[in-house]
Amino acid sequence: MGKFKFKLKNLDLQEKKDLQTDNGFILDTGVNYLKIHKVDMLFQNSIYSRKFGISDSDPEEVITYLYTCECEELTGQINEGKICERCETKVTKNDFPVTKRAWGVIKPYSVMTYAAMVHLQNLIGRAKFDKFLKGKLKNINMMTLKEDFEYFLDEYGKPDKEEVKEFLLEHKEEVFTSYIPVLSKKLRPVLRSHNIIPHFTMLDDMNSYYTSISQDIQTLKDYCDDDITPSITESTLSSIQKKIYKLGVRIEDIVGGGKEKILRNDIYATRLPYTGRAVIVPLVTDRIGVCTLPYDSFRGIFRNEILDILIENGEPIHKAYEFIELNRMLDEKDKKILDNILEHELENPYVLVNRQPTLKFQSTKSLEIISLEDEDVMRLPSALLEGYNGDHRDWCHNKTYGGFCYENSVNCWDPVTLS
Repeated sequence: MGKFKFKLKNLDLQEKKDLQTDNGFILDTGVNYLKIHKVDMLFQNSIYSRKFGISDSDPEEVITYLYTCECEELTGQINEGKICERCETKVTKNDFPVTKRAWGVIKPYSVMTYAAMVHLQNLIGRAKFDKFLKGKLKNINMMTLKEDFEYFLDEYGKPDKEEVKEFLLEHKEEVFTSYIPVLSKKLRPVLRSHNIIPHFTMLDDMNSYYTSISQDIQTLKDYCDDDITPSITESTLSSIQKKIYKLGVRIEDIVGGGKEKILRNDIYATRLPYTGRAVIVPLVTDRIGVCTLPYDSFRGIFRNEILDILIENGEPIHKAYEFIELNRMLDEKDKKILDNILEHELENPYVLVNRQPTLKFQSTKSLEIISLEDEDVMRLPSALLEGYNGDHRDWCHNKTYGGFCYENSVNCWDPVTLS
């Protein structure tokens, strides 16, 4: 297993285990996320269900279920310790493990898991894999892919990747699944929109993919018994397969083990899922607690806030997502939009700045962003640089203020990388 990046897991068995141990529930794919009331969404088996967990930011009707007896006849902290007459159990505070999952069911069909697709891409190459995701590989049908799997690998696999092919065939039951897991809300970045569903909507990529997959599963349920529409079934399965891969990439990106990842942020700062690194240079100012940021760093760090503001201002959701994609080149109009967001619409334009590697906890400072710029650097007041062990050029001693030489009009501080 050492040569393979991902170990395959039988998700069909995991779904049964989760349901038996009350660590999971079946996803209700009939939920209309555009029309359902925010409280109803929490009480149904949606991707935002209260079964994933309850927080202080949830509506009052939901918070009361943080304390319940087993049958939920008695609820609320006021009843903690009381014995329910119906189920004869004590009212206690509910535990919501971060591992709790919802499961979308696509039986009698199956799709490949994300981990299996990582191996598949290694076997057939990126170009063919992209065609596979688009449903454009010749003689490959999603409805019969599991039965034709060996033919698929023989036809499109690279000759020098025989060990990957053997690995996939040996673990065929782990390669395919009829159950699609939905991670706990605790592992998903939260973005609250006041425009679509007040105070509740989560518009991060992960939630968008889960919503779309749920709708696709419902389409399968609507057409699975209709022999006249196999093309709809085929295209829907292909759509689910593609979204599972994109979702897996997104999850791998933010639920890893690094300090910018969600699992560690769940310990340090759950509301800081986005971080960045920058080279800093001096900022000539008489203020201390301020900084400047590059436009792209601002887009990355305040990704959720920018997305929310754009949607509230009437921008279509797909356009708003395009705007925050970091591979999008910004034009002058885009920069003016970001300048306006920073100056007039962002409630807390602050970043936490820390040296990497961290010297001590006290080295972390909260700084207000006062402007954005094209140059790919972060500017900090010169008086702060010494605290971050910025290298100072000893040759300049005359008429300096905080590392800036007014006689020569040059910076006397070397750039230092901060995180």
